[in-house]
Amino acid sequence: MTSSYAIEVEALTKRFGKLKAVDGLSFSAEYGSVVGFIGPNGAGKTTTMRSLVGHIRPDSGRAHVAGRPYRELADPLGTVGTVLEASAVHPGRTGRNHLRILARQAGLSPRRVQEVIDGVGLERAAGRRVGGYSLGMRQRLALAAALLGDPAILIIDEPANGLDPEGVRWLREFLRGLAAEGRAVLVSSHGLAELALMIDKAVVVGHGQLIAQQTLAGLRKLAGEPTVQISVSEPDRLAVLLADEGHQVLEHTGATLTVAGNDPRAVGRVAFDHGIGVDRLLAAEPSLEEAYFRLTSGKDSIR
Repeated sequence: MTSSYAIEVEALTKRFGKLKAVDGLSFSAEYGSVVGFIGPNGAGKTTTMRSLVGHIRPDSGRAHVAGRPYRELADPLGTVGTVLEASAVHPGRTGRNHLRILARQAGLSPRRVQEVIDGVGLERAAGRRVGGYSLGMRQRLALAAALLGDPAILIIDEPANGLDPEGVRWLREFLRGLAAEGRAVLVSSHGLAELALMIDKAVVVGHGQLIAQQTLAGLRKLAGEPTVQISVSEPDRLAVLLADEGHQVLEHTGATLTVAGNDPRAVGRVAFDHGIGVDRLLAAEPSLEEAYFRLTSGKDSIR
């Protein structure tokens, strides 16, 4: 059985005693895309990702990668790479030797080790002992290990942990580059502002259930309509003029008016035509963070 989806979760349910960690969850992820997997702590994200890679057996439903359960994959390492939790790495080993051991166990060419080291930017640190690595360097090493088999699917949990701003920017471009090669990337992160810069679609979960599966633009629409913010010398006068011309002023705070719509030129022209000085004019779209909090309000945790 083949599938056009890289990842398919259908009616997935998993209990731990009396706790239902995942409750009939369904979503999909396409090749060539970065999909954000977001939700409050305890929303079932980790259980779902561990189900996808065979670490947990669901009670019902299915969690497939490349069209089949992980345990049925002919080449697991070459199909899906994972960064789900800190793996045990002997602190006395160098990063390169750690990867060489993994490659040898998987029957991979030693040349692949250097390729992934170069790919994740660990060239200078590969000869150093892992015990001296920063958290960010350990994250890069984990990514290198996940990529050893050159998989078409990546499942990654909190990849930006420990990365400095330069590293976070590198990560964003790196994951976008993997998607551009036709791979599927499912990434879970609490860093919503940064996540919004890299994803094509978001899957939002709460209490183990799907809340929304939308493109980034679609999620922002769920958070509310775009607005225009304008700061002027005569806000009271401009508010009246805007209303007269059919604009809806949503908020008036000091010198700043918030106007419904996404056409800053039209709002600015009203001020210009009536000789009102403009200090600031900008279009403001709802953020991923605003959409997230609106969607998950009241679904803070199942723990």
